Amino acid sequence: MPQFEAITLSHLVGRSERYGRIRVWGSIGFVLVVALFGLLLDRLGETTLPWLMLPLFAGLCVSSWFNDYGSGQSEAPAGKHGGFAARLKRPEVAAFFGVAFLMQICFGPYYTFYSIYLDEHGYSTSSLGIYWSIGVVLEILVFAGSGWILRRWHAAWVLLVSVLAAAVRWAMVALFADSAVLMALAQATHALSFAAFFAASMQFLAIFFPGRQNGHAQGVFYGFSSGVGGVLGALLSGWVWERSGGEMAFLLASAVAVLACVVVWVWLRPARLQCMGSGVDK
Repeated sequence: MPQFEAITLSHLVGRSERYGRIRVWGSIGFVLVVALFGLLLDRLGETTLPWLMLPLFAGLCVSSWFNDYGSGQSEAPAGKHGGFAARLKRPEVAAFFGVAFLMQICFGPYYTFYSIYLDEHGYSTSSLGIYWSIGVVLEILVFAGSGWILRRWHAAWVLLVSVLAAAVRWAMVALFADSAVLMALAQATHALSFAAFFAASMQFLAIFFPGRQNGHAQGVFYGFSSGVGGVLGALLSGWVWERSGGEMAFLLASAVAVLACVVVWVWLRPARLQCMGSGVDK
């Protein structure tokens, strides 16, 4: 994924807000595979899964030969912010990676226990599928429209709204799990807490790390957030779940998202970035 993102952004120099129009196909592919493979596995059995996956991997292998870096992969001048290591040390960059880290932690209960949590509250298996689908469908709509969004609003405001939406979302899941309507509304915020966050993050990475530095930055982004943050989020949510139950796990997730909101407001709001000369001028 880090290399894929770097290749994508290298073709979108000066147009990084259009990233979502490419990323949306990942979400569409996810929906198609889940729907199609569900039917196939029901008919053919689970043991056929490796053979069903083989054409997908073959397609990935073939398509990889047609991918290359665009003009944006050329070595960017060091400029006043210096090389890659110097950029990593800048406070606004460290704050951005900190927010990504906190967001992955707060998604821990969702990725690990969400279906189990709803099952404990009496939701049927078909309802679980509907709730997951709500999130993915709205995620697709936001990715498709992310260019329009980021041309009108600063990426920092989009980032702030997304982490605020995550805080509200997990609080709703914790406190109103028995309300089918509110659970559907909470899943609808996936469009902001996931898709909008991801689109804004790619915008920040394109700004903070131009040229070949972006590939290294993508590795740090995924390793530090999805890697360390994802594992820590799963561990913490499991520990809290075992001792205090699902409600407390999601409340903790909400609190972590609130902390991410504070970091965005203090270090990444547009006025602050302009004062620090981060290259963000929108």
